[in-house]
Amino acid sequence: MNEIRRAAEALEIPFLVHFTRTTNLPSIFQHGIVPRGHLTAGQVEAQTNDELRLDCQLGANCLSVAFPNAKMLWKLRQENPGSNWVVLIISRTILWEMPCAFCAYNAAADLTPIFSTS
Repeated sequence: MNEIRRAAEALEIPFLVHFTRTTNLPSIFQHGIVPRGHLTAGQVEAQTNDELRLDCQLGANCLSVAFPNAKMLWKLRQENPGSNWVVLIISRTILWEMPCAFCAYNAAADLTPIFSTS
């Protein structure tokens, strides 16, 4: 068993979450959750949440452990009052099945990952 899996099980991480506008669901059902770089390259059409993407990781998706980034979601809901939002639940197994980087708080606020599996 690898180190990430042991840690996830020891911490009892139940799942990961990703929030998005409901208008993105058809694209997600067809293509999955794709990184920002795919969106800006025109490979997939979707509405983005964070125009700045301060972590500069355009080839990565942002997920949270067990609970969405409530401050960010609240801010986006205030900025987009006509939009409906959904929180997607994602299996924790991607933590050890896919390359990952972990930040202590928020990738945009803490640009240096505390751990990377890539």
